[in-house]
This record gives sequence, C-alpha cells and structure tokens, in this order.
Amino acid sequence: MTKCAYCGRPAWYQDRITGEPLCPVHSCLEVRSTRGEIRSGEERRASALQVRPGTPADAPDILRLWDHFWGQDDMDCFGRTYRAAELPALLACDGERVVGVLSYAVEPDWDAFNIVVLNVLPQYQRRGAAGRLMAVLDEKAREMTIGRLVVATSNDNLLALYRYQRWGFQITGIRAGGIAADSPGEPHIGVGGIPVRDEIRLEKRL
Repeated sequence: MTKCAYCGRPAWYQDRITGEPLCPVHSCLEVRSTRGEIRSGEERRASALQVRPGTPADAPDILRLWDHFWGQDDMDCFGRTYRAAELPALLACDGERVVGVLSYAVEPDWDAFNIVVLNVLPQYQRRGAAGRLMAVLDEKAREMTIGRLVVATSNDNLLALYRYQRWGFQITGIRAGGIAADSPGEPHIGVGGIPVRDEIRLEKRL
C-alpha cells in the first residue's frame, strides 16, 4: 500500500501538484477556482474506473483497504459497531485491481443505507470513483425504496464534509466529543493536525 512521503504512515491522499502521497496529518485543504475541476467528458470517460458489487471472493481486498485507511476491520458510528466482513460493498476497480471501497449497512428500522466506509487509494483519486460509487449506491437505495442515505464522519475530515454536501447531504447532528469518548487515551490527530473529537452526522433524503 502507498505510504506518506513524509512519515511513512498509510497515505489517504495525493498532492495534486507534486503527486506526493500524503497521510491525513501531512495534508491540508486549499481554496482554488472551480475551473480546476472542469475536465472534458472524453477525458473523464477515458480515465474512469469501473464500479461493481463486491463478492465473497473480494473479502481480502476489502479488508486490505479497510486496514490501509483505518488500521482495523470494524467501525463505530451512529452508536453501532460494524465489521467489514459482514457488510455489503461496492468496489471501484482498475482492471482486476480493487482500488476503492464503499461498505454500507442496510438499516430497515432507520429506512436508510448507512455508509460505513468510503475510500479510494490516493493514486486513483480525481478519476470520479467516489462519485460513481455514491451514484450506484443511490440507485440501489431507490430500487429498494429506501428513503435515506446516512453517513457519519469526524470533525477533522473537512474533505468528506465538502464531498458529502456536494452530493446532496445535509448535516443532521453532531455528537460532540463522541469519537474521543469512544477511544479514550491519547487524542488521535487527523487532517491538517486537527484533533479528532466529534462525530458529524449527515443524511440525504431520496
């Protein structure tokens, strides 16, 4: 797996100018024109990754991605614990290689799909994979007449907050100090050196 160019931790992102892989601590956000996002339809199609449902045979690749980004195979959110091996997943693939994962839980009592993990390897970002994974999940929820998509992220993850709101999500709640309470001890340092403390909850109504 790709390592951060500065500290050797697993890389989450890639510097758009230098191409250096970066962990959350050694990354930051920038303000720039939206014109930088514009790409021709032909160029985007040429660089697009394929998206497909995960199968039992994909379990090692799914666990590999969870371990790369999270260092574990379980995740706490919305007061529940989810395990990678027990969740359905959508996968972004470059040929035969699995390079991105969206693991989700079907929660009929919430009338929702809960997005537990959504990550794409840094060297495959900016090719539309995350947006395509979200679009396929959206279609699947509508086919099953599920009324909402929900997701929880952390206070430091400004890129996730940006992306989810661009995809039509709204913030519905903040569990202040919730992440820190679930993981006592030394505070975890996240994106740009921000301490990870709070669970931010978002939803998209379909």
